[in-house]
Amino acid sequence: MRSTISQVRSCPLQGHTRKLYLEAKVSELLCLLLDAYASVSLPLNRLPNPQQLEKLYSLREYLHRHYLQPHLSLESLCREAGLNEFVLKKGFKQLFGTTVFGYIQRLRMEHARLLLTDGGATVAEAADALGYANPQHFSTAYKKQWGESPGQLTKTKKWG
Repeated sequence: MRSTISQVRSCPLQGHTRKLYLEAKVSELLCLLLDAYASVSLPLNRLPNPQQLEKLYSLREYLHRHYLQPHLSLESLCREAGLNEFVLKKGFKQLFGTTVFGYIQRLRMEHARLLLTDGGATVAEAADALGYANPQHFSTAYKKQWGESPGQLTKTKKWG
């Protein structure tokens, strides 16, 4: 995982190619994280059935494509997945080790980190890109995810 993060930080590409490269690396990081979560075994009688598993994996792919949409709701995600709320919430947490909205938040904060570190975005620009009306609310969410404020990250980047 550290190697992939290092590759992201030292990406020499520019423009559209850089964006594609960084998106691929974010996907790679997520796969590594999910693989780590998958090593935790679950009792077989508690796993979702094969059809539900397929729907949950499809929903995860959907989230990777739509995590920046501002109004994702549990109801709309249930419709998208073709699952009821109980199965979606319980199955997603069992399978991926986090809640649906925790997963979305992590995707958004990873996107924000890339915008700030490699995209040259300001804190206000990153907040806006993620749909935050108030940059302070974004900063609070960012600090909760990463343990440092986005301002600290951009200062470290400037002087590091």
